[in-house]
Amino acid sequence: MVGIRHPCRFLWRGLIQPLLGWLALGWMPLLVPHRRGRVAVFGLSGQFADNSKYFFLQLTAGRPPGVDVRYVSDDKALTAELLSAGLPVLPLPSLRGLWYLLRTETVVVDHPSWVRPMRYQLLWRARKVQLFHGCPLKRIELDDRRAAGAGARGLARLSQRLIGRYPRYDVVLSPSPTFTDVSFRRAFAPSAIVEDDYPRNAVFTSEDPRFAIGTDHRVSAWVADGRRRSLKTVVYMPTYRDDGREAVADGALDLARLERFAMAHGCQFVFKVHPLAAARMRRDGYSRIIVHDARADIYPLLAQCDVLVTDYSSVFFDFLRTGRPVVFFAWDLEAYQANDRALYFSYAHLVPGPICQTQEALEAALAEAAGPGLPEHAGDRARVGTWAFARSDGDGARRLVGQLWPRGTGRAPGDPTRRRAEA
Repeated sequence: MVGIRHPCRFLWRGLIQPLLGWLALGWMPLLVPHRRGRVAVFGLSGQFADNSKYFFLQLTAGRPPGVDVRYVSDDKALTAELLSAGLPVLPLPSLRGLWYLLRTETVVVDHPSWVRPMRYQLLWRARKVQLFHGCPLKRIELDDRRAAGAGARGLARLSQRLIGRYPRYDVVLSPSPTFTDVSFRRAFAPSAIVEDDYPRNAVFTSEDPRFAIGTDHRVSAWVADGRRRSLKTVVYMPTYRDDGREAVADGALDLARLERFAMAHGCQFVFKVHPLAAARMRRDGYSRIIVHDARADIYPLLAQCDVLVTDYSSVFFDFLRTGRPVVFFAWDLEAYQANDRALYFSYAHLVPGPICQTQEALEAALAEAAGPGLPEHAGDRARVGTWAFARSDGDGARRLVGQLWPRGTGRAPGDPTRRRAEA
């Protein structure tokens, strides 16, 4: 939601635009019946990635009888790529797309941003399934006490209601009882919670040529060339800071020095950073450092990487199933905990790898990770991986499809694998 720090934008996007949407469209779901088995899958705008992508691919591959599914796309290039792969896509904005959404019975999402004017107003009566996009290390949604959702008043609260910012989800996917109890039950207040593996983790256990859709093919080719030359691949995936801080711009990470380290230790670095950070980052002059498209799906490539470097991103939970080392470059740990979102866990006691706050410490840890592989942290990696995921076989999407449509179409009844949110 746009903050009141920008009054004109808040007035238009936070109040007037959604109000017009309700007046023009919000009454239609009361009159037009849903088509049984119709499904709309939403990812982030312009992207084909994360849990929504892999759930959609599973649903199209093993579609239950009577289910009609479309991936919602507002990007012409993505729409063309999905159509060329023979996948059912719903382009927006279009009258056909709005009519499809109006008659949609189930909407599947993995990010709160799906709630936008002309969408939520058509889908507010549909069954809503939230796959989310990670095992939360930071407080999220209604559980984030610094967000407006935790206690908004006045115009901010009215704006949330008009936008549909915190909808009541019928089903939320949680990776384990740990995250159900610590986060998801409070963060979403859903009607039901299903505990299973995230759909995107299929990349670690199986291969499917369709996984390559929406990826950065240039970076994949670059990594493959390096691996043919026996280079170890290190992927750097930091989280986004609310104030826009990032290691390179703040001087915590010197790329020229990191290039020299890579040359000396037989490594190559892939940077997958936030779009704003990627736009500021120098992209030329380095032979061992490449910047991944910030909006492309990195998971198929992540399965091939030898070492992960992150800070507070939940990506490390998924990467643990590879058994490979993780290094934590928390160069601004104190500032992050003071100024950004609160953490669910004690950072120092949770992360299964060395915590580095300087480039010197980072390079020392990477030298060991690319060599012996940080064996002293192997037990912690296995322990945290088991604790974070109730199941880790990469088959979560197939099981979730079976629970949502157990006999073809319609709403799924309760079963032993589902935990009721009220329990």
